[in-house]
Amino acid sequence: MNLLKIILLAGLAILTGCVTGSTDDLLSVEPAGKPQNTGQFPIIGHVPVGQTTQMTPTQRSVLKAELTRQAQAGQQQAQSNSETDYQREVAALKKLALEREKAMRKRIEDGVPEE
Repeated sequence: MNLLKIILLAGLAILTGCVTGSTDDLLSVEPAGKPQNTGQFPIIGHVPVGQTTQMTPTQRSVLKAELTRQAQAGQQQAQSNSETDYQREVAALKKLALEREKAMRKRIEDGVPEE
C-alpha cells in the first residue's frame, strides 16, 4: 500500500511541475496571445464554402450499390465457410471419439486399471 502512495505522490509532483503559471492564469478568459494582423476581414453573413467536392446523387447510389453487393458477397462467403468449418469440426470430433473408444476397449480387454 505504501508503494501505491509513493507512486501517487510522485505523479502528483510531476503534474504540479507541469503547471507553470498560477491557477488564475489557467482560468482566465482573457486572450492568451496577442492579436495578429492577417490582412483579411471577416465577411458577416457569408456562408463558408467547403474545400472538398461533394458526391453527386448518382455517385452515391453507385457506391451504395457496390458496398451492398460486397456486403452480400461477404455474408454468403461467411455462411459457406461456417458450414465447411462445421462439417470439418464434426468429422474431427467423430475421429477423436473413435480413437478414444478404441483406446478404452483395448485398456478394458488388457485389464489395465483406469488412471
